[in-house]
Amino acid sequence: MGLAIRILRWWWIPCLGSLVLAFVLPAFVGSRAHLPINRAFSQISTLETALEAYREKYGEYPGPDEGLEGLKRAGLVRLPRDPWGSRYVYWYLASMPRPMIYSPGVNGFDEAGGGDDVTTPEKSYCCVTYRVDCPLTLSDVGLIAGPLLFIVSLLAGITHGLIRSSCWPSRSPRERGS
Repeated sequence: MGLAIRILRWWWIPCLGSLVLAFVLPAFVGSRAHLPINRAFSQISTLETALEAYREKYGEYPGPDEGLEGLKRAGLVRLPRDPWGSRYVYWYLASMPRPMIYSPGVNGFDEAGGGDDVTTPEKSYCCVTYRVDCPLTLSDVGLIAGPLLFIVSLLAGITHGLIRSSCWPSRSPRERGS
């Protein structure tokens, strides 16, 4: 019997279990990659890129009166709404090196970048409101434990197969009684 057959004879069960734990469980429990706050960060980044294109084209940022509407002239056809349905806030003073763009957040109130306003990923956000900076969840455990179990199972299976092939060499058909 080949080495691969010996390895796969019994070790496919824990490997399959760890794969299910690693890939299926997080799909049911939920992923942090699809959180609304991450979509807000992405949209803010897009708006900032359009803001730089505006500055390159016109030599300055849109004024406070023009705001994000001025970005339409720079090629951004439609201004997105944040994931909670509010308009993004444009805040700029001539004394500032560059404007600030942020979302009013879940509550929809402009708190000048404070409170629950979504400004940058570096800011600390409430776990209950935004599901960031939370303690480990079942999904997190599955994402960590699943691949580790898969690797350990695979290594154990390979080791088992190598030990069996070196310690118990295959017998000839005459020794087997056939």
